[in-house]
Order: sequence, then structure tokens, then C-alpha cells
Amino acid sequence: MKKHYLLLLLLTMLAWTACIKDRFEPLSTYTTANLENTEPFDTVYKAVFEGIYELSEGDDGFGQQFAGKWANGYLCLFGARDGRFINLEVGYKPSDSSFRMAGFWRDPIQPQQGQIQLTMIKTDGVDSVFAHKSNGIVLRGYLENDPGKTISIRYKRPFSAAVSTRPFIIAAHRGGGRNSDNLPYAENSLDLVKHVGQFGATGIEIDIRLTKDKVPIIYHDPDINTRLTRKSPLVGDIHQFNADFLRAYIKLVDGQSIPTLDEMLTTIIDATDIPNVWLDCKDGGEDGFFNYVVPVLQKARSYAQSRNRNIGMLLGLPSKEAYDNFIAFPGHQQLPSLCEIGLDEAKNAGSRVFAPRWTLGLLEAETADAHAHDIKVVTWTLDDPGGMSEVITQSRYDGILTNYPSMLAYTFYSQE
Repeated sequence: MKKHYLLLLLLTMLAWTACIKDRFEPLSTYTTANLENTEPFDTVYKAVFEGIYELSEGDDGFGQQFAGKWANGYLCLFGARDGRFINLEVGYKPSDSSFRMAGFWRDPIQPQQGQIQLTMIKTDGVDSVFAHKSNGIVLRGYLENDPGKTISIRYKRPFSAAVSTRPFIIAAHRGGGRNSDNLPYAENSLDLVKHVGQFGATGIEIDIRLTKDKVPIIYHDPDINTRLTRKSPLVGDIHQFNADFLRAYIKLVDGQSIPTLDEMLTTIIDATDIPNVWLDCKDGGEDGFFNYVVPVLQKARSYAQSRNRNIGMLLGLPSKEAYDNFIAFPGHQQLPSLCEIGLDEAKNAGSRVFAPRWTLGLLEAETADAHAHDIKVVTWTLDDPGGMSEVITQSRYDGILTNYPSMLAYTFYSQE
């Protein structure tokens, strides 16, 4: 019995330490030699590059197709295989009438990435681009490391009507994914959300907790632990410590400080194009929670308006306790919210979004009812491409929350 206990304890410790991540590989640096003597890309031609591309030559480590979209000034190509994606700076070189591209590729699951350079020569569609047409576009070049060296991709078709006529939220869990995946920065961190649009996301979910001095911070777990933070002498409930103390003595696993809600919302407004933010109120069941969070939200909404940023920031209600506190908060009907616990509760709270767990199925009747009340439906948390495809093609959901936004981006944009 004692041996069995010791073995169980050892296996538990091994499982726990396996979850600890002590190294993050930032986004790949890349040479910009291919961009020398180029002019900045004229944004009036952006739409020409968006659509579905097919692999015409080279290694198929990304799969046979790509979905091309622009985000944060990058041309982003989302591959069919495992959510691998490419981010490219683009410039025009007048001396030889070519479009030149330089950037990086990355796998969101495995620790693999590298740089990439592509070129569109004059005979590969340059004249079409200037005529605002996509036909004939071919991008040729090479990439570093796995999945190969040379690559050539050809523009295949524009996005289908199923894509262009359906607004769909590609929401990234915990600001872009989990620490256990191949993230370049810690989950729920400022540096991560600055780049999440380039990973395919059009929305993000972030987690709110309160410190001892009632400062709303962005942090998932209720305690200080080595899954989320670097090793330190401090342990225990996050609520035991003041915000300034946490900033001074606790670092996220990649070395960043735990951000405040104010810092996070300001960063999203200033440094991203993200239009949808789900504020998961983890401590929403605590007395007075919304007294501390709502002023920060209102400040951010005013700031976004001053910056001409059309951005929806929704207070997420993940529990009955959070829902009850929200309902009791004065003027809650005027506050944008997202309700997880049920459609009736979402209606009663005046929520803009109902967010059911994906394991509940497609909920056709509930979705129709929600839409009749001008409530969107966003399901969570779905990481399987088959399940993503089923939701996209067989439901009328308005979005999916996922740890792999690049995988979901390809799945959605590649629809026939």
C-alpha cells in the first residue's frame, strides 16, 4: 500500500512538472534583405492578396492550401496542416517591378519555426495586382528549417460567399492560447495579445481576477504556481497579495509582469486591430467585483472611442455567482456582457453574446432564439479541426473560442 502511494505521488509530481514551461521561443527573427530597395506596400491593393492559395511546388509541410488574410500590417497565410502559419512584410520594388516579402513561419503546437522569403516577379501577377485582380498571382521563394526549403504557392480563388457573407469571430483563448502550446509569449500577457491578430484571431478571451487591494489583473488561475509564473518563494492565493507587490516579485513564465486590466485594454486598443474582447470574470462571484472592474471598462471604452477604435469589450459571466452579482449591479443592462450559463440568463442580463460549451452540441433552437433577440452565439473551447468544421458548416454560431486561432482561421476561410 505504501509503495502504491509513493508511486502515485511520484507520477503526480511528474505530471505536474511536465506542465511547467521554462522556455519560450519568441517569434522568429528574419532577414529583411528581400525587402531592400522596396517601397511600402500600398494598402489599396490589400484585398487582391486575400483568398485561397494552393501549393504548386515544394514541401507540403503546411498542407496543400493556404488562406491569405491581412493583420497588423502582415500578409498572413494560414496553412491546412496543424495550424501552421506564415507572417510576411510586403514591399514593392520598382527597379524590377516585383513584390518582395520577408517574414517567418511557425507551428502553434510543436516547437518549430523559421524565416521565409517570397517574391512575386512581374510575370507572376504583378500587372494583375495593379489592376486590382488576383488572377495569375504566384509567390515563389524559400523557407528556413522544417518543413522544407523551396516553396511556390499560387492564388486559387477568392473567399467563398459562405465566408464573405458571414461575420464570424475567431476568438483566441487566454489572449492567444495556453502556455502548454508553442506560444511565443506567456498566456494572458501583453506581448502575446500584440501579435494574436497575426495568428488569425479576430477576438480574444482574457481572464480577470482581483488582487488584495482590489486591482483587476489578467491572470487565469486562483493561485501563484509554476504553470503560470517563474519559480519564487511566494505561494498561495493570488488574492493574498497587492498588485504592486505582485508586479515587484512575481513574473509570468516568460519574464513579463502580470498585467492589470487597464494595461491590457489599453494595449489591445493601441497595438492591435482586434475588434472583440471577452473579459472572463473569474472572480465575478466575489462581493463588489463589478465595482472595481466596471470603471476600468468604462475608461477603456472612452479611450477606444477617442482613438476611433470600434471594439466590443464584453464582461463574461462564467458562473451563477458572477451572474447574480452582475444582475444586482446598478445599470447592468447598459453594460456589454457575455453569459455562459444559459440563454434565459443571457436574455435577462441583456447580454450581447450567449457562450455555450461546445460539448453541448449545435443547439439549433437556442441559436435561432438567441438571434431573434439580437444575441450572438460563440461556443468554447474548441481545438479540433473536425469539430471546428462541423460548427462552421452545420450551425449558425457566430464564433468559436480556441487555443489555435491559426487552425480555426484556415478552417473558416477555406470553406467552399
